[in-house]
Amino acid sequence: MDSALPLGYYEVQTGHPGAVAGGAPTPPLETHEVHEMRINPYLSFDGCCEAAFRHYAESLRGTIEMMLSYGEAPGAEEIPPAYRGKIIHARLAVGDQVLMGSDCTPACPYEPIRGVSVSLNVDSVAEAERLYAALAKDGTVQMPLAETFWAERFAMFIDRFGVPWMINCEKKQ
Repeated sequence: MDSALPLGYYEVQTGHPGAVAGGAPTPPLETHEVHEMRINPYLSFDGCCEAAFRHYAESLRGTIEMMLSYGEAPGAEEIPPAYRGKIIHARLAVGDQVLMGSDCTPACPYEPIRGVSVSLNVDSVAEAERLYAALAKDGTVQMPLAETFWAERFAMFIDRFGVPWMINCEKKQ
């Protein structure tokens, strides 16, 4: 990989590292294309995606770019009537970052999110406090917002929609 690539870009390479039959060295990797890539969390909900995304838009000061229900999507007649008002895809833009999500259906039942958190890294204590107040309200606090050895403020909680969050405001170097 070329370390001079801008953050969020990667190279597609071909070739096989290591030796080939007979012990001859492998030809060097060939670089073909450079692509931009972003890692975007995609959250699953048990029927509350629309409420969650409206709350996140307000709390994160973002813009909902898409909120499509199962009833508005192609093949809506195949979805049980009780689920047609649920969300098949939501997209929230916050600056150049994106958070996406949807409600689960009986064909793919909801399971609570485990082993991962949406992490918000902010540059001021005031912003950490504002986000914590908005997102942790009516949720389950695992670690209250406080100073730690690495951060001016850090918190861990599960919001009222079942999404695990971390807020981190690192100490100035």
